[in-house]
Amino acid sequence: ALVWFLAIGAVGNAEREIRELLRERDEIRKSVERANQELESQVEMRTEELSSAVGELQQSRDRLTALAARTVSLQESERRSIGRDLHDGTGQALTAVQLGLEMLEALSANDPSIRENVHRTQELTLGALEEVRRAVQRLGPPLLDELEFRDAVERMGSDIADQAGFELDLSIAIDGVTLSPAVEIACYRIAQEALTNIAKHSPADKVSLSMRVEHARLELFISDNGGGSAILPENPTSGLRGMRERCAILGGRLDVRVTEGGVAVTATIPLLV
Repeated sequence: ALVWFLAIGAVGNAEREIRELLRERDEIRKSVERANQELESQVEMRTEELSSAVGELQQSRDRLTALAARTVSLQESERRSIGRDLHDGTGQALTAVQLGLEMLEALSANDPSIRENVHRTQELTLGALEEVRRAVQRLGPPLLDELEFRDAVERMGSDIADQAGFELDLSIAIDGVTLSPAVEIACYRIAQEALTNIAKHSPADKVSLSMRVEHARLELFISDNGGGSAILPENPTSGLRGMRERCAILGGRLDVRVTEGGVAVTATIPLLV
């Protein structure tokens, strides 16, 4: 009988321990569930905050892209307006002067000294008229309005090289890359300005222009062998400021350095603009 009572007591103790273990297990499970719920709530909250931040960032990027595109568009409109003013104002005035000089030349046939002065003035006027025509061409609608980006850059580069008499080595490695109109215009104008500077200010006979895409950025590289006289910062007519501004508007940068024998210009512009 004693053994039986002891056995009954042991069983009772075991049952109590089991119930206690089950109660602790239930409490632990409930604690885990509460912790999971709190964690899920925090994760959901953080996800919403992150989604909101991403949305705001995208909106800011979209606004920046729109602003950059608008700025580039305004720049182009201003260039075309200046080009029209030059053509309609200065160009026509010089043409009228040239016609007047031709009449004066005919009237001064019997006076060699006057005729010679008129002839020199005619040459200066024709030179100024040609400069105005070139400026109007540079300021007017770019070839991008007519050609694909690569073809437009190649045509523009070849035209400037032919007029200036230097050899141009072109390398445009942008196959499979889609450029926004703002990036295309900025890159085209920077290349045009740099090549024009070389044509005007440098004795270079060899120029290199290359483009490539690295890490979602378009890299434009232009170098010459003209001894560093084309695009130095201290040259007030170098157009360096304008090129820097074009890069900065699109979140890019322009680097200029003197190399062995010439100047190297590197423009880097993000593709996301």
